[in-house]
Amino acid sequence: MPLGSVANFVEFRHSLTSRLIGRRNRAALRRSCASDGASEKAALVMEAVLVSALKSEPMALVLAEAVLARALGGPHLTPLFAMGLHRNDLRKRGADLHAACHRAVRVACIEAVRLANDLT
Repeated sequence: MPLGSVANFVEFRHSLTSRLIGRRNRAALRRSCASDGASEKAALVMEAVLVSALKSEPMALVLAEAVLARALGGPHLTPLFAMGLHRNDLRKRGADLHAACHRAVRVACIEAVRLANDLT
């Protein structure tokens, strides 16, 4: 399995959430992820990392990118959040973070399509 594969990140995410979030919160996160859209799933994971003991923005972004890629059925990470989120968006929580993540994916997808058209 390649080092940057989505499966590796998802496996890492499961072990991270088990250690940092706890069983009760992890179960709530899993129930919520099952019913929400792709950007909402990623926002939940991002928020879980940002409020955990680590509070690591880079780790939150990478894990959110992995969740987004998996939810969209992609085999590789695409830095949509890195392209679309602003630094102050990472300080938001709850519905504000979900809205910022949704906006970031929308903006980044538009830019990604423009870049793809330039390359073809």
